[in-house]
Amino acid sequence: MKALFALWVLLLVLGVNEASADEVTQQEYEERLERYDLEAKPESHKNLASWCKRNYPAKYNYHLRAYNELQFSRYEADLPAEPGPNDLKDARDKAGKLGLEDKAAEYHARWGKLQYEIHAKRLKPGDVTMMKQLLIWADKEELNDLQEVRELAEGVIEKEPDTELARGVLGHLKVEGEWKSRMELLEGMDASSVEERIKMHKLLASARNEQEVKYPINPFSGMSQETKGYSFHPKKSPGAKMWIHEKGYSRSKPCRLVIALHGGGSGGTEKSYSHAQTTVSAWASANTREPFVVLCPAATEHVTNSWGTLSNVLEILDAAEEVCGLFNIDRKRIYVTGQSMGGGGTTLWYMCFPEFTAASVGRAGWFHHEARYQMDCMQKPIMIIQGEKDEAFRVESKVKFLETAEKINADLTNISHPDLDHSLFFHLIEDDMFGFFEKHTNDIEPDWDVIRAAARKWMK
Repeated sequence: MKALFALWVLLLVLGVNEASADEVTQQEYEERLERYDLEAKPESHKNLASWCKRNYPAKYNYHLRAYNELQFSRYEADLPAEPGPNDLKDARDKAGKLGLEDKAAEYHARWGKLQYEIHAKRLKPGDVTMMKQLLIWADKEELNDLQEVRELAEGVIEKEPDTELARGVLGHLKVEGEWKSRMELLEGMDASSVEERIKMHKLLASARNEQEVKYPINPFSGMSQETKGYSFHPKKSPGAKMWIHEKGYSRSKPCRLVIALHGGGSGGTEKSYSHAQTTVSAWASANTREPFVVLCPAATEHVTNSWGTLSNVLEILDAAEEVCGLFNIDRKRIYVTGQSMGGGGTTLWYMCFPEFTAASVGRAGWFHHEARYQMDCMQKPIMIIQGEKDEAFRVESKVKFLETAEKINADLTNISHPDLDHSLFFHLIEDDMFGFFEKHTNDIEPDWDVIRAAARKWMK
C-alpha cells in the first residue's frame, strides 16, 4: 500500500510539474518575442522558429513561414520590372521550395498567362487543330482557370462541338446525349425537391471525380496560427472569419470534415469570435479514434438565429468548399453539429438540405420543427442530445421536433440526460456523438452549388 501511495504522489507531482513546464515555456516564448523585436529585426523569425521547433511546436510553422516570406519578399525585390517567363517560373519554383504555396500559385498563373500569350501569337486564324494543341498544352500545365484558356475552349466548341477536352475545361456535362453547362443544369433543377437535388449531386460528382486534385503539403499556409487551431477568411467570403483544426490528418488519406456551429444567441460579430474560439478549443481536446478536420465558423452580424440566415449559411459553404480544396476530405463523411443556437441550426440545416451530411447531431438547442422546409428527409440520420433539466421552451421544441422528424421520414436517434441542464459539456456527449458519426457514411458526395441553391430556396 505504501508503494502504491508513493507512486500516486509521484504521478501527482509529475502532473503539476508538467502543467508548470507548459506555463514556463509560454513565458519563455513571450520573453523571446520581446527580446528578438521581430518588427525591427524580422530575420529573427529564423532563430525563433528553430527554438520553437524544439520547445514550442505550436508556433514553429508561424515563425518559419514568416521567415520564408521575408526571404521571398527580398527575392521578389530583385526581379526585373517586367519579368519574363523564365523569371516568373523561377519565382514560382522558389516560392514552392519555401512552402509558400499561395505565392507559387500566383506566379504559376502569371507565368502561364505570359507563356500562353506567346503560344497564341503562333495560332493561324481558324486552325482548329492548332487551337486544340494549345488547349492540350494549357490543360497539361494546369492553366484551365485562365480566362484566355476558357475563351480558347469556347472557340474550339464553336468549330467542333463534341470536343471533350474543351467541354471539360468549361465544366460541361453530357446529359442524355446533350452537352450542358453547370449553370444550365442547376437552373433546370427544382431546388425544393431533395430527390432532384440528390440526382444533381450524383451527376456532378461523377464529373468531379474524374479530375485529379493535388492537396498542399501545408494546408494551413497563409492562415493565422492561434493557441487552438488556425483562423482564416474564406476567399469567396472575405468578410467572414472561420477557425479550423485537424487531428491525425494526412493528405494521403481522405479524412472526415465536421462543421461545428457555435451557440451564444446574439452579441454581434466580436462575441461570435469568442464563441467560435471556444468551440475549436473543445474540438482540439476531443477524444476520438478517427482523424478529422473541424471547421468552426463565427457568425457574421451575430443574431439569435444566425445559422438560419442565408448570408451565414453561404459563408460557411464558401469556407467548407475552400477547406475541401486544401484538405483531402471524403465528401461522403461530412457532418454538422452544434450546441444551443448551434443545435437549433443543426436541425434547421437538416430539414433544409438533409442530403448534405452523413449524419447530424443537434445538442441542447431550441430545435427547429417546421415541416414546411422539407417534406421527406429520405431517412437521413440525425441525433438529438438534450438534458431534461434544460429550459422548458427548449425541451418543448425537442418534443415538437421529434414529432416533425417522424412525419418527414427522418432516421432519428434521441438521447435524453435526466440529470443535466443546458450545460452539456463536451466530454459528456463526445462518445455518443463520435460513435454516431463513425457509424454513418453518406451515399452521395454533396455539391456546393446544389446546397447553395437549396439554401436560397429555404432561407432569407
